[in-house]
Amino acid sequence: YALVFRKLDGLAEEIERSQPPVDLWRKFIYCTSVTGPILGSVDHMQPQDFEKVVSPVSVAHFSQYKLNKLLLKQLEKLNFKICTSEGTEGLHNHLLQGREILMGHECVSVSATDQCINVIASFLKEGKCTERNIQCNILIGTDGAGSTVRKLVGIDLVGEKDLQKLVSVHFLSKDLGDYLLNERPGMLFFIFNTEAIGVLVAHDLKEGEFILQVPFYPPQQNLEDFSPEICEKLIFKLVGWELSDIDVIDIKPWVMHAEVAEKFLCCYNQIILAGDACHRFPPAGGFGMNTGVQDAHNLAWKIASVLKDIAPASILNTYETERKPIAEFNTALSVQNFRAAMEVPSALGLDPTIANSEGIAGRNF
Repeated sequence: YALVFRKLDGLAEEIERSQPPVDLWRKFIYCTSVTGPILGSVDHMQPQDFEKVVSPVSVAHFSQYKLNKLLLKQLEKLNFKICTSEGTEGLHNHLLQGREILMGHECVSVSATDQCINVIASFLKEGKCTERNIQCNILIGTDGAGSTVRKLVGIDLVGEKDLQKLVSVHFLSKDLGDYLLNERPGMLFFIFNTEAIGVLVAHDLKEGEFILQVPFYPPQQNLEDFSPEICEKLIFKLVGWELSDIDVIDIKPWVMHAEVAEKFLCCYNQIILAGDACHRFPPAGGFGMNTGVQDAHNLAWKIASVLKDIAPASILNTYETERKPIAEFNTALSVQNFRAAMEVPSALGLDPTIANSEGIAGRNF
């Protein structure tokens, strides 16, 4: 991603300035609780990583929602208008003028002719679900791993499904951040004890921002087992003390897959998939967003060339030719990393497949 962002008016430099210092996130720590005994640790940064031989920009640890804010700022510099459904009067009758970003819209229907693509998008207006029609020449589905666009046009995914079911808990605790800053800074904390297991992702220790990933085992468990109150208790078990300032922001279930779309283009190259919409991997290695950024870069200049009559529409075929093998390679590498990470809990007798079959999820494993 770094070479792409260097072209965007100082974006790479702003990410480097805004991210936490590398010493706060270079370690992966295996422990019985955040404050308990350490089973081992791994420094995932090597001296050559700082020498900038492969890339002029070093690896970064930067939350996606923060990156999204910076990207929106870049678009505003290019005179794009950011439109919210609540802030635009008569939006359902509003004709697109170009250079508009419609926030809070969801694609619910797609139909294609040889002339154009017709899209119906829904959005909330004063608390009510409203729909609007949008016509376009090219539709790019970048709507995530559960892509509605991909499903509507009938593109299947190929690969391994349901590698693991998890619940993601986004929470804040300045007390926990301060403790880790002073005692054991790290990015990932793999926590195993007799009451719970989980992976704590430290997004920003100074701000006290964390994501907890915990295994989820239906039908022994259901989502009601992960209320904010229960999640707080689970966090306390994994941290090792009751945090007085904990603030649970969001709780979401998700399923880990390793799949790539059977094709990236359809409908005479008028509908195109990019990012997680056409490939979804385990998060081990951080390949998801990086691969998506490279998809977008590969696709953007080709679409621009077609629209400016510099290149024929057939150049869009090279997008799939070039990007699909990389998606397949990164999928395999992510699975390899995930299985290597699973060797640690397995060695400790905490194999998730055994936990699932024996129904020990009731202990919040």
